[in-house]
Amino acid sequence: MSFLINPYRFGPAYDPDAANYISRVETADGQALEASVKDAMNTLVVTLKSGSIWTNALQYILPCGPRTLPGALVPLTGPSPTNINFVADDYNRKTGLGDPANTNKWLNSNVAQNSLPAASHAAAVYGNFTGNSGDPAICGYYNDVSGNPGSLLSLDEWANYVNGRAFRSGAGIPGQFPVSTASTAASCIIGSREAANSATLYVDGVSTTNTSSIATAFSALSMAWFGLRLQSSGLAGGFTRSPIQVGGFFSSGLNAAQAAAFRSAVAAYVSAIAAALP
Repeated sequence: MSFLINPYRFGPAYDPDAANYISRVETADGQALEASVKDAMNTLVVTLKSGSIWTNALQYILPCGPRTLPGALVPLTGPSPTNINFVADDYNRKTGLGDPANTNKWLNSNVAQNSLPAASHAAAVYGNFTGNSGDPAICGYYNDVSGNPGSLLSLDEWANYVNGRAFRSGAGIPGQFPVSTASTAASCIIGSREAANSATLYVDGVSTTNTSSIATAFSALSMAWFGLRLQSSGLAGGFTRSPIQVGGFFSSGLNAAQAAAFRSAVAAYVSAIAAALP
C-alpha cells in the first residue's frame, strides 16, 4: 500500500524564523493572519537573510502587517520594545505606526546603546518621513558620555538647509556627520558607520559620506524609536510624527550593498502588505 502526501496539506513551508515570528504575532493579535500577509512576512525574512542583514540585526520592528497594535509591537528579531503612550488608533496595518500630532509617544527599543560597537553600527527605518517642524529625531540615543543629545537618525531644523530641514545620521557638532539636504521627505533612511572616522547617510538610496566623522562612546541606556532616549530621566524627547513601517538596529555598519538590500526588501514587503489588504 502506498500513500500520496500532499505537500500543501499542512500549508506552505516557511523559514523557521519567519514561522516563529508569525506564530508570536498571531498570539498577540488573538487571531490568524491572512495567508498573503504570512507569505509577505516569510519573503521578507528570506530576503533579509540573502542580503546579509539578518545575523547582524540587534532588533527588527515590523509595525506594518499585523492585525493589532500588540501584534505590531512583536519584534521580528531582538528584544520586545516597550510602548510609551501609543494607542490602537495610532496603528494602521498598511501605513504603519505613528501619530501626526505626536508630542509624547515613542518606543523604548530595549536595545542598549553600548550593544552597538562605537565604530561600527547602523540604524535603518522605512516609512513616510517628512520634515515636520519640531521633529528632531526619528530614532536614536542620548550620549551619556559627553552629555550632549544625539541620534543615529534625525531631522534637523537648521536655517541654512533646503526648506530649513535636513536628514542627519549621527549627532554632535554640525559637519561631523553626514547630512542630506536633497529632500525634506523620504521613505527609507539609513545611518551607517563602518569606521571610527567614516559615517554614511542613505536617503532613498542616495548616499552622503563623511570621512571626518568622529565615533563617540555609547552608554548602557536604551535607544528609542520615534525619539531620543534621555539619560538619567529615562524619558524621551524630540518626537517624530512620521509613521514607521519597518526599523532595524545593527551591530555592524551597513555597506552600500546591504543598505540597498534593506531598502529593496522592505519596499517589496510594504508593497506586498498593501496589495494583500483591502
